Amino acid sequence: MYTGFRKDVVDSGIMSKVEIIPVSGPPMASEVSSVDNTPEVTVTTPTFTMLGVSFRDMLIGGLVAVGKDDTLPVLTGIKFEWSNNEITVITTDRYRMAIGVTRKESYAVTVGEGGFLLPRTVAAELVKVLPKKVSWNNSEHDMVTVTLVGDTVTIEYGDPGERIVRPVRTIDGEFPKWRSLVPTDEMLSQGSVTFASYNPTYLADVAKIPHWKDAPARFRFTTNVKPAMLDYVEAHNGVKWDYLLMPVRITG
Repeated sequence: MYTGFRKDVVDSGIMSKVEIIPVSGPPMASEVSSVDNTPEVTVTTPTFTMLGVSFRDMLIGGLVAVGKDDTLPVLTGIKFEWSNNEITVITTDRYRMAIGVTRKESYAVTVGEGGFLLPRTVAAELVKVLPKKVSWNNSEHDMVTVTLVGDTVTIEYGDPGERIVRPVRTIDGEFPKWRSLVPTDEMLSQGSVTFASYNPTYLADVAKIPHWKDAPARFRFTTNVKPAMLDYVEAHNGVKWDYLLMPVRITG
C-alpha cells in the first residue's frame, strides 16, 4: 500500500470608534456627543436548500468511503462544504475517497459559506427516511434545508405542513485538506499505467455510488502508486461523483 496518501490524509488533519463633536466655547459634559461610526454588519447564517433526492444521493455516495475507525473520528463523518450554489460532500477511510458535487441552481441554493462533519450513523438513518424520488414537482415537499449554527446542524425535511426538524451535533475536528489529493485532468490525461492492483471489495464499491442504470464507469490513472480515478460521466440527480482508489502492493 502506498503510505504517502494515508499520511497526507491523517496529518492534513472593532472596537467601536467614538467621535467627539466640538461645539463653541469650552465643552461641557452635556455637550459631548458620541457617534458610533462602526459599519453595520449583517450576520449570515450558513445554510443551503436542495432537492431531497440529491441530498440523499450525497449521503449514500458518502457512506461508501466513510471511515469506520473510531480512533480517527474526523474520518468517520461525511464532510459537507458549500458556497456560491455549489455543494460538495467528501468522505475517506484513507484507502479511497468519494467526492460528490452539485452545481445546478435547480438542484440547490446556498446562503453564505459553510462546512460540517455529519456523523455516519446519522447519515445512514436519514437515507432511510428521505424521499427516493421527486413527487411534487420540486415543491417544498421535495426540499431539504440544512442550517449550521455553531457546532449544531439542523436538517429540515418532509411535508410542508409537517416539516421534520432534526438538530444534529456535528463531529469536532479538522477534515484533511483533500483537494490536493485529487489528480487534475491534466495528470489523468498524461497518466500511463501498465500494471496496478486494487482491493477488489473497494473496486466493486464503485457500483454503490449513485448512478443511472447501465451507466458505464470510467477508469483513469496517473501512476501505479497514485490513486486511480473512477467516475460516471453523467451526474445522478444533479450530483457528479469522483471515486479515488489507492492501489495495493502485491508481495510474495
